[in-house]
Amino acid sequence: MTKKRYAFKMSIALVVFVMCLCMVKVEDVEAASKYYIKVNKRTNVATVYLTKTNKPYKAFLVSCGNATPTGTFYTPAKYRWRTLVGPVYGQYCTRITGSILFHSVWYYQNGKSNTLSYKEYNKLGTTCSHGCVRLNVESAKWIYDNCPLKTKVIIFNGTSKNDPLGRPYVKKVSTKQKMGWDPTDPNKSNPYNKISYSGVTTSTKTVEQGTKVKVLKGVSAKTQWGRNLTSKIKVTVKKPGQAKYASTKASTMTLTKAGTYTIVYNVTDAVTGLSKKVTVKYNTKAKKPTSTPKPTPTPKPDTDGVDKDDEKEDNIIDEGYEIRFEGIKESCDVEYMSELDIKTNIKVYNGADEDVSDTLEIRLKGPGMDDYSKFEGEMLLFDMVGEYTIYYKAWNPVEKKYIEEKVTYNSIEKSEGDSETEREENSETEGEESSEIEGEESSEAEEGDVNSEGGNSGLGEGDADSEGENSEIKEDAKPEEDGELEVKEE
Repeated sequence: MTKKRYAFKMSIALVVFVMCLCMVKVEDVEAASKYYIKVNKRTNVATVYLTKTNKPYKAFLVSCGNATPTGTFYTPAKYRWRTLVGPVYGQYCTRITGSILFHSVWYYQNGKSNTLSYKEYNKLGTTCSHGCVRLNVESAKWIYDNCPLKTKVIIFNGTSKNDPLGRPYVKKVSTKQKMGWDPTDPNKSNPYNKISYSGVTTSTKTVEQGTKVKVLKGVSAKTQWGRNLTSKIKVTVKKPGQAKYASTKASTMTLTKAGTYTIVYNVTDAVTGLSKKVTVKYNTKAKKPTSTPKPTPTPKPDTDGVDKDDEKEDNIIDEGYEIRFEGIKESCDVEYMSELDIKTNIKVYNGADEDVSDTLEIRLKGPGMDDYSKFEGEMLLFDMVGEYTIYYKAWNPVEKKYIEEKVTYNSIEKSEGDSETEREENSETEGEESSEIEGEESSEAEEGDVNSEGGNSGLGEGDADSEGENSEIKEDAKPEEDGELEVKEE
C-alpha cells in the first residue's frame, strides 16, 4: 500500500510539474510579444503598435486582397522562403492564419533574390493579392525579425482616420526589366545598396599654409535607392606630426601647419552593414610673402539719416544669413506616369553666395494623402492622377525658422484625341514656317517614346540562402500570377 500511495503521489506531482511548465511557456511567449499589428484592409496600410502603451510605432504600405479575412489572429509560424501559388515564391513569410501570410512581393525563383517581379512590386498599396498581405522586403523582414510567434494581428476595414501614422510613400521601380532586386532588400549583393558621397572625392591637393578647407560642410552620403546616410558620416583627421587619427565634427578647418593633412570620411549603413571610405590629403606649402602697400586713408561714409537697426540687419545679410532657393521648377501640369527630377538641380544659397544645400528638406503630399511625408529620392514618378504638392524647406539661423517654397504639379492623363489635335497643329505650324522662309527645307518632327522611369542597375548576385548560380529566365518561364495561397507545407 505504501508503494502504491507513493507512486500515486509521484504521478500527481509530475502532472502538476508539466502543467506549470506549459503555463510558464505561454507566459514567456506573451511577454515576448512587444508589438501587435493592425492591418487596414481598405487603405492597405499596416500599423505596428506597442503592446504596453497601445501607441503607434511604425507603419507599412501593404497590398491586401478581396479574400483577406478580417478578425483577430495570432501568428503561428514563420518561413524564410515559401512556395506560393503559381508557383512563385516569397521571402520573410509570417503566417497570420490558415493560408494567409505576411510576405514579400513574389519572386520567379526560389531563393533567388534578384528575380522579384517589378510589375507586382509597383502594385504595393493597391488591393491586388489573393488574400495574403504583401510588403516590400524591408517591411516583411522587420515583422519576421521583431514579431515573435503568437503576435496579435487585427485585420479590419477602416478609413485613413484609422491610420495614425498616415500612408507611407513607396517609390516605384523601373519596369524596363521584368525582374530584379527589391530596392529595400538589405542583402549586401543588392546593387540598390551601393553607397555614394556628394561633395567629396578621394584626392590629393596642394594648398598654401593657412588655407581654410571644408570638412563636413556640403558633404552628404546616400544609397543608390536614396536612403540618406549623411548623419552617419564619421570624420577622422591626422595632422602633420601626429601618429594617430583624431575624430572631428568641425564643418571647416584651417591648415596652419606645414606638411600633410589626411582627412578620412567613413560611413556605415546600419541596415546592410556596408561601408564606404573616402580619403582626402592636403599637402601644405609655405605662403609666399607679399608686400603690404601703404594704406590709403578713406573718408568716413555719411551716416546721417541711417537707422542703426538697418545697419545691423545689413551686417547680418553680409555675414551670409539671407536664404534663397535656385532651380525650383514652376507649378504646372504634368503627364500621368511621367517622371521629374525635383532635387538634383535645387540649390540653396545664403547672402554670401555660399552653398548651404545640405540644409534643404523636401516634403511631398500626393493625391489622396492627408499629410506630407519626407522625400528622400531625386526622381518623382507621377503614378497617380491628381495634385502633387512639394514643400522645399531650408533653415534660416537668424530668424530661427524654416524658409519655405511650395510648388504644385497636377498629374493628368493625356487622351488620344489631344495627341491627334497636337499632331495636326504641329503639321499646320510647320507648313506656315516653310512657306515664309525660301530655300529652307522643312524637317519632320520625330516622336520618341520617353520612358518615365530610370534604368535599373541590373541583376545582382543571388541571396545568401540560394544555391547555385543565377540562371537566365525567359519571359514565359513563370506566369504573372499572384503569389498568395500556398501550395505546400514545410
